[in-house]
Amino acid sequence: MSDLILLKRTSIRFAILCIWAVVWGTFPAAAQNGIPASPPSYSLILFRDAISLTLYAPRLPDGVGVSIVGLIFQVSDESGTTAHSIERYAAFRGISFDNLPAPVCFHLKLAGSNVPIPIECGEGTLLLDQSLAASDVFWYDAATNEGRLITVVHHGEVVGICPAGRARCEMTYAVTVAPTPPVPTASTTTVPTTLPTETPAADPIPTIQYRGDKPVIQFANPLGVKGEVEAYQMNPGASNSAVQAVGCVTGGTNLALELATNIYLVVPFSEFRQAVKEGDKHRVTLANGDEFVTALSIT
Repeated sequence: MSDLILLKRTSIRFAILCIWAVVWGTFPAAAQNGIPASPPSYSLILFRDAISLTLYAPRLPDGVGVSIVGLIFQVSDESGTTAHSIERYAAFRGISFDNLPAPVCFHLKLAGSNVPIPIECGEGTLLLDQSLAASDVFWYDAATNEGRLITVVHHGEVVGICPAGRARCEMTYAVTVAPTPPVPTASTTTVPTTLPTETPAADPIPTIQYRGDKPVIQFANPLGVKGEVEAYQMNPGASNSAVQAVGCVTGGTNLALELATNIYLVVPFSEFRQAVKEGDKHRVTLANGDEFVTALSIT
């Protein structure tokens, strides 16, 4: 009888241990050690050939939003280093780059070309196309007839390198998850005497300054994009009006936008289209549809 009782007690203890092991095993190892679990990693895939470049963003499990804000393609050639952002293209406007409707494919292609899309960009995937001039096909070197080395940078950190000549490249970085704010308690909660007012976002306001006889357009906007471009007056004998300084930028001048530390996006200023007077300001429009309202001044 005593053996039977001992056997029953042993069986009960074993069952309890099994249940405890199952429950405890459902917690991540990091949480068991008191260490917060690492944020999930996310993979982007880059496809390219001589006339097209496609960025594929797959869907994350559990509906986690994906952000590619600050993602830059940096390429170098004999003329220097340039950086290119998916966010700047007109065809991709309206997309929430901080919460992508994944799966999605951003497809850059040579204008007039008809290139097959990657299989990942087929049915069930949002496909967005942007046609480019031959001079804007930054990922391919027509002189050497091969793809250029692409360094992929996310918020200033290198997250991937696509070697020259490789047609498919994958890059991985950690998904940024916003921390959960602490629950305020009676002892720590303070009530402000005045409510803060929200400052509305202002239009980019460029200015013009002269270095010798050479006007320089300088600008910045609320998103932190800033830069300058040297402008040349085509008619030195005319008055130095703000409209003339903008309207007479030569086609060969480049516009440099600082997207991150030591990372620049170079845009040919031949894309400048017009400056229309609006009251005491001017609305400047570029070829890709980008525009800004400016209160130009000369100092």
